[in-house]
Amino acid sequence: MSVISILLANGHTMFRECLVSRLNIEEDMKVLVQTGNATDLPALVRDLAPQVVLLDPQMPGSPLLAARDICRRFPDTHLVIFGDSFSDSLIALVADVRASGFILKDQGLEELFEALRVVVAGGVCFAPQVLARMVDGDSPGSDGAETRLNRLSPREIEVLRLLAEGQSVKQAARSLGVSYKTVDNQTSSVMRKLDLHSRAELVRYALREQVAVLQ
Repeated sequence: MSVISILLANGHTMFRECLVSRLNIEEDMKVLVQTGNATDLPALVRDLAPQVVLLDPQMPGSPLLAARDICRRFPDTHLVIFGDSFSDSLIALVADVRASGFILKDQGLEELFEALRVVVAGGVCFAPQVLARMVDGDSPGSDGAETRLNRLSPREIEVLRLLAEGQSVKQAARSLGVSYKTVDNQTSSVMRKLDLHSRAELVRYALREQVAVLQ
């Protein structure tokens, strides 16, 4: 039986050690090493050549930079994101580096195990909620995959930021040096592209995506 070799990267020691124990129970899986800091990842992948890196995107040590480095330098290693939550910006990065999967921690263990088997067999496996954020029917890991945030123009992102930080349409127009009508139209476009229906939803979205920061 072929055994899937895994590098587990997660910032929570107790969770990580419990997951290592559970993964190693599976006859076709073996955790080669675990780490709590993403800065270790490229060297560990180089030295151990695991088939899968199971990565917590919120762990210490710039995990997203490590993800880019691993996918660029070690194409034979499959990157699977394993996180508590997700955002459009994180999904965009996952699509950009062509990760093999994105699994959420509220999914069952059997779903995680099946995802690891699928990616090692050459497939991709994304949580349904993540797939729902991808637009235009692009396949996960394809060159064309994008998210709702990517559909905004630079000016629309600036309008989103100003509105989320508390400016009115009139104030945003003054800040940008354009007419009220222009910002009003751009606001409507932002709401439509992001499928948002209220100012409160807009603020929550901008904060989650780190487009805006409340003072």
